[in-house]
Amino acid sequence: MRFRALVAAAFALGACGSQPAGARSPALVPAERLAGGWTLSLEGRADCRLRLTAEGSSHGYRAEIAPGCALAVAQWRTVPDGMELAAADGLTLALLAPAGEGAWEGFDAQRRAARLTRR
Repeated sequence: MRFRALVAAAFALGACGSQPAGARSPALVPAERLAGGWTLSLEGRADCRLRLTAEGSSHGYRAEIAPGCALAVAQWRTVPDGMELAAADGLTLALLAPAGEGAWEGFDAQRRAARLTRR
């Protein structure tokens, strides 16, 4: 009997209409809009060049990074709150959020400030 009441309540809540605006996830930025040349800066490290592509990979899209960069970025993906730079195995190396036109800011896994700017 209790189960039936819970099921009835769930159906009633589902029929109440759409979710509040605050409950929705932001739209993902299309990969084609982010593809191209970027400069990656890490706190206390030299800048390095990065090229994001719209070519699919096992965990998002392919990325090409110059030798000697502090992060071994091989892939990237958009997420509801921004963009993730990832290693070849899909492990997230940095999480970035939009920071104005042509810039993304956030932190890497060691909590160093990271900034990605369009070249």
